Amino acid sequence: MHCPSRLAECYRAASAAAGNVTLTPAGGWYAAGSQVTVGAVVNPGWAFNGFTGGINSAVAPQVLTVNAPVTLTANFTPEFSLAIPAPVTTLVNGSVQLTITVTGQNGFNDTVTFDAPTLPTGATATFNPPTASAGGTSTVTITAPPVG
Repeated sequence: MHCPSRLAECYRAASAAAGNVTLTPAGGWYAAGSQVTVGAVVNPGWAFNGFTGGINSAVAPQVLTVNAPVTLTANFTPEFSLAIPAPVTTLVNGSVQLTITVTGQNGFNDTVTFDAPTLPTGATATFNPPTASAGGTSTVTITAPPVG
């Protein structure tokens, strides 16, 4: 692609299955010193990992000051979903077990580590096994604290 010498940047944004880059103001030619807000639109089943190139950050949006030709890549990784049975309840000083199923999307094949960091005070959760890959399951036991 040819960039006119009077402009600091030309760009070509290509859509990908995972998502794409947004530019505000929209356009493909920016004068030197222009500030462009760069964002990322994530398609279902994917997660935004961050920008590399003209911006190196895991946060979107970012403001890019254009002073020279720029290459910018938005990076995405496959995502996963968890299937958890309908709401479950337990009595005080009781416990409940349920099975969590990991479903990979778009080729996801990493390991998921389970955790329950926001339980009520005194409640506990154990996962068996504590990790699972796409297609795997874990049984979680949640124990409610006694009244007191």
